[in-house]
Amino acid sequence: MQYFSKKKLNLPDGFFINSTEIPSARLINNLLVSSGSDFFANDKLYQAIKNSNFFFAICNESKRQVFGFVRVTSDKGLNANLWNLCAQPGKNQKLFYSILLRLTLRKN
Repeated sequence: MQYFSKKKLNLPDGFFINSTEIPSARLINNLLVSSGSDFFANDKLYQAIKNSNFFFAICNESKRQVFGFVRVTSDKGLNANLWNLCAQPGKNQKLFYSILLRLTLRKN
């Protein structure tokens, strides 16, 4: 059963995927709050991201802002957990969610 269309999803111009440099916890918290989620202590959030197996952040080249984020933990067996999955409300929100989920599911 195909859950996602095979159509290639492209980020809008000026956006990129960051999976190596941990974004500031303040920027992630700003995104979480704007998406209707809870605020976390910056130091605890940073440690949670650092201790995760991997993360993806959608960033903009011209702004110091994060527009989408997900972090993943796993027991290296059958389970993986997605944490702090969020995307900036607006016209690209569904696209950002779709991209984050595809990247996460395709990660080996």
